[in-house]
Amino acid sequence: MVWVGAAALVVSTSAALTVPASADTFSPAPAPTVTPGVTSLMVEWDPADPAYPAPVGTRTYSVELSLPKWHRQWNAGGDSSLAITGLNPATAFVATVHAFDDGTEVMTSVPSTPVQPVVPAAPAKVSVVPGNKRVTVSWAASAGAGGYVVFRDGAQVGTTSRRVATFVDTGLTNGIVHRYRVVAKSGFFHPRRGVATSGSTASSPRSFVRPATTPKAPTGLTGIANDRSALLRWTATPAADNGGQAVTNYVVVLGNSRVLPSCRSGFFDPCSSLPPGATATWPSRLVLNLGPENAYRFRVRAENVMGQSGNSGRTEPIRPTAVIPPFSMGMRGRSITALQQRLMWAGLGDHVTGVFDSETRSQVRHLQGKFLYDQTGVVGPGTWSLLNRITRDKGVLPPSCLPDSLCISKTQRILRKVVDGVVVRTVDARFGPEDQEGLATAEGLFSVDYKDGCSDGATPSSYESLMAHCHVSTEYKTPMPWSLFFNGGQAVHYSYYFNQDGYWGNSHGCVNVRDWDGVYWIYQNTPVGTPVYVYW
Repeated sequence: MVWVGAAALVVSTSAALTVPASADTFSPAPAPTVTPGVTSLMVEWDPADPAYPAPVGTRTYSVELSLPKWHRQWNAGGDSSLAITGLNPATAFVATVHAFDDGTEVMTSVPSTPVQPVVPAAPAKVSVVPGNKRVTVSWAASAGAGGYVVFRDGAQVGTTSRRVATFVDTGLTNGIVHRYRVVAKSGFFHPRRGVATSGSTASSPRSFVRPATTPKAPTGLTGIANDRSALLRWTATPAADNGGQAVTNYVVVLGNSRVLPSCRSGFFDPCSSLPPGATATWPSRLVLNLGPENAYRFRVRAENVMGQSGNSGRTEPIRPTAVIPPFSMGMRGRSITALQQRLMWAGLGDHVTGVFDSETRSQVRHLQGKFLYDQTGVVGPGTWSLLNRITRDKGVLPPSCLPDSLCISKTQRILRKVVDGVVVRTVDARFGPEDQEGLATAEGLFSVDYKDGCSDGATPSSYESLMAHCHVSTEYKTPMPWSLFFNGGQAVHYSYYFNQDGYWGNSHGCVNVRDWDGVYWIYQNTPVGTPVYVYW
């Protein structure tokens, strides 16, 4: 068998082959077998067929492909098969075999039925990689392709040869989404001109990409000194400055070049360096374990899939406080501000004045009662240690709580209603006992499956009215007003006993809420399908 490309073309009038004056001097041989391939035809014949005369001299063969008003011959030498490549898949060819002895034709076959080559396969594994005002398109080569054409948004933007499976599209505008597809074209010889042209094509699926570069440096960076820590905040990078790709992270730099470890890794833990909206309406990061004897300056960088921006401007020097309890009525200063900020993140209000007043004392008593401490209203070492433990992630919401959710912390014993990354409502919550199998409140990411409220007449202080007008547990025969079911029979709901007994009891696995107005508001503003995230 011989594989012959278009370059091995032999015209039927070649001097190397002599055609007799009359085809009547021999009888035709059977038609050859023609098998289509990708832009090719495999032509086979049987020289042992009785129709072929015994060789006299050197026997050679040629294959003629013909169309109406056109024909060409390919020299097969002494073989009994010939693969002809570079053919137009849109055309059906007729094949005829000619036999020669010492260059003189002695036999010709019956023409085959018309056979059409196969179109090249569509390019596979198309990859589009964004760059700065450019996109690099690459793909896996298609067998039989004579070259490739690259289209952007339906218009041709470039071509490559059959040996090149990549193309760089330049001069683009960052941030604009484009769709690309790659077409494999068949290169074949034009029947009349005898030159390579584009034939039938096979197109890849469309791939979407957005050319981009690194974002601009963040702006508006400020720092607040806290208890051996610094709370950094900055302006969320607007779409016009994100380089064409969404900001996925912010990197905090101490001094001029010391990049702080990622959140929840190493010495600086915990923290937040999440994208805009991760904690509220602006990004932030809490840097812990800073010495109160030092002054610190920070910078921040924005990051997208293309890389990091340059450094932002520096903060003013930040000197962390050294908060040492006890704290009580009448005290004031940065230590009290740090205390009030932690009380705020514990869900006890938003009263930050730097003065330990009656409202601060009320919040401290609330905290102490919630964790079964003596409700003295004074922050001693025990209360301060508790508050630090439950507010280690001060100002930081878990990513699973964003952008909208019921965000439920077992550590803080609160439920936060989060809308567009902002906490809009906070209520106390209690859970099932962790040490009793089957009663612990499930942890993880769920969603509100269905809701069941109360009819008119339900009164939070009347157990009987709740039994009569609200959902009642089929297993425990207790009322479950304003139920938001998220995990089988487990639901967020108002609890009569939680309202009466506080944290001296437990639920049967549900998330109990004791604030009637709060849970009613949450019920009314939480549609089915809202994510529910329960975590420590």
